[in-house]
Amino acid sequence: MPENITRRETLRRGLAATSLLGLAQNWAVPALAQGETIVPFTDLPANFNPTPTPDRRTLDVRKIDGPFTPKDQFFTTQHYGHPIVDPATFALKVSGLVEQPKSFSLDDLRKMRSTELVFGFECSGNRRPLQGLAGNGRWTGVPLKAVLDQAG
Repeated sequence: MPENITRRETLRRGLAATSLLGLAQNWAVPALAQGETIVPFTDLPANFNPTPTPDRRTLDVRKIDGPFTPKDQFFTTQHYGHPIVDPATFALKVSGLVEQPKSFSLDDLRKMRSTELVFGFECSGNRRPLQGLAGNGRWTGVPLKAVLDQAG
């Protein structure tokens, strides 16, 4: 027969478990020993250039100072150049197997409810020698589902 546990007992057990996890974490994560120092990431070549061309930028891992990659350091790679987008005439067209084909201007999209997602992104071409085609960002925009729902 299962034991009936009160809310107070659940709280007490939860706090006890959390305390034990906190103690275990201090034992599991070693601290620097006296006299030791953290060695920075240094295996990049001396002539490493994170922006070799205007259409390509790799993440300079030596500059990582937090969980998010700054916009100006996020990697870019374009095999066919950068598109030129005129915000005044831009239109996102949804057609095909939909009930009602729709066209959205940038202003239409900006008026829709936006959401935020924290997500890491890595290019499928990320490989040695540098492996700088990765980043972690805070992405903001209109969910695709919201756009497709309007077109049915």
